[in-house]
Amino acid sequence: MKNQFVGDINDYYKYGLLRILSDFGKKKIGVCWMLTPDRTEYLDDPGRWRNFDRVLFDKLRRIVQARSVRRIQKVEILPKARFYNEPFKQGSRHRETYFDEMLREFAGVDLIFFDPDVGLAPSASKSKNRWLHYHELRKAFEMGHSVFVIQFPWFKKDWVRRQVKQILDATRATKIYVFRTLAVVFYLAAQRKHVDFFRRQAQEVKKRWGSQISVTPDPDRE
Repeated sequence: MKNQFVGDINDYYKYGLLRILSDFGKKKIGVCWMLTPDRTEYLDDPGRWRNFDRVLFDKLRRIVQARSVRRIQKVEILPKARFYNEPFKQGSRHRETYFDEMLREFAGVDLIFFDPDVGLAPSASKSKNRWLHYHELRKAFEMGHSVFVIQFPWFKKDWVRRQVKQILDATRATKIYVFRTLAVVFYLAAQRKHVDFFRRQAQEVKKRWGSQISVTPDPDRE
């Protein structure tokens, strides 16, 4: 996730789904931003950049500062949610520490949402901070949380089906729901204890969002 994307169409889908999947605050959720640097970092360094055009710099800085995940937290779009705000940096040591601390912070929550820049890593060799790895998803699931993750398209044949299989292999989840929009896909791996609840919430997604968000498998036919 980058602050510069706050409020885009994918955010609308994302928070709409999270609000329903939490039953508007009745279920405990944790949001792991996996927050990576924006391309607007120069605005945090006025000593280097401001003198070129002070008026422009100051105006852009005011505009950009309004787009922040912390503002999402303050306006309570997601009632009673917990948030993990630490920056997500490169390096295996940082990743391990990051996820250990996040899981401690989210002890007791029912659902953890992961918001990587791109989605689930296509291979174990991908170490960049744009990705979430399957073993990291598995670790959260093994701690008793249902897990929910955003994925941007690969544009390869059968990529959704293959990812569902990889999520199943990683988590051994009782049920996986796929929520698909025109731009992004969301995967929900449900703990056995949450299956009935999430089936009802998936029905609510269908009811509220209609053709904007397709749900697989169809909860009305299960």
